[in-house]
Amino acid sequence: MEQVVDDYKVRMVGFMDDTFTLFPKWVYSFCKGIISRGIDVVWGCTARVDRFNKELLSQMWKAGCRTLLFGVESGNQKILDNVQKGTKVAQAKRAFKTAKDIGMHTIASMTLGMPGENKTTIDETIGFAKWVNPDYALFSLATPYPGTKFYELASKMGLIRIKDWTHFTLLTPVIESVDLTLRELQDTQREAFKEFYLRPNYLFKQLSRDKLLFALVMYKVFKGAVKMKSTPILGTAVDPHSENQ
Repeated sequence: MEQVVDDYKVRMVGFMDDTFTLFPKWVYSFCKGIISRGIDVVWGCTARVDRFNKELLSQMWKAGCRTLLFGVESGNQKILDNVQKGTKVAQAKRAFKTAKDIGMHTIASMTLGMPGENKTTIDETIGFAKWVNPDYALFSLATPYPGTKFYELASKMGLIRIKDWTHFTLLTPVIESVDLTLRELQDTQREAFKEFYLRPNYLFKQLSRDKLLFALVMYKVFKGAVKMKSTPILGTAVDPHSENQ
C-alpha cells in the first residue's frame, strides 16, 4: 500500500478479500502499520457481520477506512441457516448501526434465490435492506459455482437451468428455486433495486451526501436494470462437462 501511494499517487484503495476482517488481530496490526508509517490513503474492505467490534472499526477509521461492504445475504434467519452462513439477522442489524455510528459508508450485499427461498423470504430480504438503510445495496442472484456444496445440492434437485458457465455472473439467473422460475427471479432482482434506490428519503440523503458519486451509481443501477429486463432468459444450455464440449 505504501508503495502504490508513494510511487503512483494512489489515494483510494479497495480490498476485495472475501472477508477482510476474518482475523481481527491481523487487522489491528495492519491499521497500526498504516498509522505509524503515516500513509495518507482512504480505503474500504469487506467484512462479516460477526467478525468485528466497535473498537476494531474505530481503529480502522483512524487508519483511513471509510467504506465497509457487509455480506448479509438474507434478512430471513432460516435462509441464512440453510446456506450455513453462520450469522444472525440481529448481528447484521448491529453491524450496520455500529458502522454508521463511527461514520463509515456501508454497502449491503444481498443474495436472492438461495436454497429454500420463496417470494415471501425474498420480500423479507428486500425489506431488511431498506430497514438497515446502507448507503448502497447489491442484490445478486444465487449462483451455484462448480465445486461447492450449493452446486452439488442444486444439481441433485435438478434446479440448474443454465449450465454455460459464462452466465454464472451473479446477475443472470441460472438456477430456479422451488417456488420461483428464472424469469421470476430476474424480475424480482430488478424490483429489488428499484424498491431500494427509489425511496424519496434515501434519494434526498444520498444526493446531499455523495452527489456525483451517487449519480454515477444510479446510472449504473438503472442501466443494469434495463439490461436485465431486455435480456432473454436462456433455455437449458449444454453442460460444460459433457463429452460434446
